[in-house]
Amino acid sequence: MSDWLVKILQDMQIEYQRVIREMRLDDYLEQYPNSPTEDELELCRDFVYYEFFVNRKTLTQIRQLLQDKGMPFSQKEFCDRYRYLTRLKRRVRITEDAAPPPDILPLYTPSVLARVIESHIRGKSVSICAQRIIRKLTQYQWFNELYNAVKDFFFFIKERSSIGLKEWIGKHLHSSLVGLKTLAKGMQQDFEAIHNALKYEFSNGIVEGYVNKLKAIKRVMYGRASIQLLEIKMYLTEKHCTKFE
Repeated sequence: MSDWLVKILQDMQIEYQRVIREMRLDDYLEQYPNSPTEDELELCRDFVYYEFFVNRKTLTQIRQLLQDKGMPFSQKEFCDRYRYLTRLKRRVRITEDAAPPPDILPLYTPSVLARVIESHIRGKSVSICAQRIIRKLTQYQWFNELYNAVKDFFFFIKERSSIGLKEWIGKHLHSSLVGLKTLAKGMQQDFEAIHNALKYEFSNGIVEGYVNKLKAIKRVMYGRASIQLLEIKMYLTEKHCTKFE
């Protein structure tokens, strides 16, 4: 489910980016209600000023900070806009205790957003920005459907119950999200295995662990280990200790 959550968010990345841009603009207009601008470089102005004059960062460092927040400005575009600050550097003095501007809303990658959604569903603490983003996204039908689908599925895992699983699959077989529909089809084909995994306490985890260990040993030995040597490396018994003596 976690893997498919990332894939679906990747498919909806353009829609998600549009929502974040709208939220960033709303934050800016709340601070400057009379500003007609919609330029994202202008939205970053206070952030750039503070980092440049107070924290004494270079324009290149500031651009990297903004890129980490999902602002993909080119070097030329960014420097053309803010190069004039270098001429003001000696004349402008901002006190060290100047209040920083409101933080710019981050643009999460699909994998990070997926982790945020899972943490929110599991009741773990998430940042205030993340809570704002989730609240905003739940106003959209596609995200609301995805969020509820993940929440219901995690309930099956947490409670180790398959009650309602068949209805969950049937509901999402006709989902408007292609990824969710594909997931539901795959789960329908493997329904018996998923049902048994939720119903019974038995697990093949121990077997898989030994298989992984065996493969790791073979790779270390470049595939040339004999059966006898693999046996010794997998488990050292009293019989093997006697041989070494």
